[in-house]
Order: sequence, then structure tokens, then C-alpha cells
Amino acid sequence: MRKVVCAVLLPAVAVLAACSPDPVTVSGAAEASSATTPTARPTPAAAELGVQLEDRPVERSFKSGRLTFSVTYAPTSAVTGWTAEGPKAVEVTVTVNNNADPGQKIYLTRVSLRPGVRGADGDLPGPDAVVDTANLVPGYLVTFPYSYQQTFAVPPVDASAARITLGFKYEFVTLVDPKAKDYTKQTTSDAVQITLAA
Repeated sequence: MRKVVCAVLLPAVAVLAACSPDPVTVSGAAEASSATTPTARPTPAAAELGVQLEDRPVERSFKSGRLTFSVTYAPTSAVTGWTAEGPKAVEVTVTVNNNADPGQKIYLTRVSLRPGVRGADGDLPGPDAVVDTANLVPGYLVTFPYSYQQTFAVPPVDASAARITLGFKYEFVTLVDPKAKDYTKQTTSDAVQITLAA
């Protein structure tokens, strides 16, 4: 199977370089996902397993098949001050390792952020997904020690929102035959929870 696909859709997100406090490390399980993106949606049930995001960066480490994914979520400002309609942004860093073949090249082709919104009385409509699609073929190299880093701005949500679930979907391709340029595709999902200030 050959995959040489390049999309040109890019989000309006900014990359920031900043010093962060020591991160909190959490181990979790990968979750496959193939859902489409409607314009308004309730909080995804699967994303309820997400870890709570606070003022310190959170490191997530989980496995899917032979691959080990390491993801860091770092808020660009104090989460305790985040409100429904105010600015909110999370810096995401991703690196992947194949323990059975450390030299194998793994590329990140697409990252989707789907905000799920919840108020005191239940789920609320959420904003459209924020998507970053690689503008390189076959994607961004994320095999350790290389990594992907991007800052995702969370769109404003309903003023009555009390909590946001940031559902992330990561799509990768792995080079399995350098001569033939053959790749396999893999998708994994993760989520973080944010409690909004009143």
C-alpha cells in the first residue's frame, strides 16, 4: 500500500516558544477514532477519560501496537483564569518511538482538536474542530528525538459553559519499505479536561 497524500488545509494557530513549569506525567491508553466533524456537538463520551489540565504542563505516555506516543499539553497562560469567551491556548508537543525498531521513520500527517462543551445542565453545542494538516509529504517527522510542536487556540464557547473537553486526534504514517516508499497509517486519540472560571 502506497500513501503519498498531502492536504493544504492549515489552521490559524500560532507557534509559541516559552519556558514552562515542570510537567505532570500521566500514563494512559490510546483510543482509535474515525469520527467526522459536525459543526456543533456534545462532549464526546470517550473523551470523558481525559486528564485534567491545570496550570502546569501535563505529559501523556501511551502505547498503540509497537508504537509509544509521548504527548505534552502545556497551557500558554494560567488555566485558573480561563473563561468561556476569553483567550485559551494549549501548546502540544508529540514524539513517537518504535521500541522494536527505533530507527523506523514515523510521520505525523494531521492533528485535530475537537472541543466538547458542558454546562451546569448538560452538553452544549461546541465550536468547529481546529485542524493542522501537514504541508509536507509524507508528514512531519516525529520519530524520537524529533518532535511536532504546535499551539492550538481554543475558540470561544457558550457563556454558560463550565467545562471543556479538548479531544485530540492524531494521524500518523509509518515508513515500512524505504525503497518502495510504502507506509502504514495509524490513528490515536487523547483528551484533556479544562474547568472554566465563573
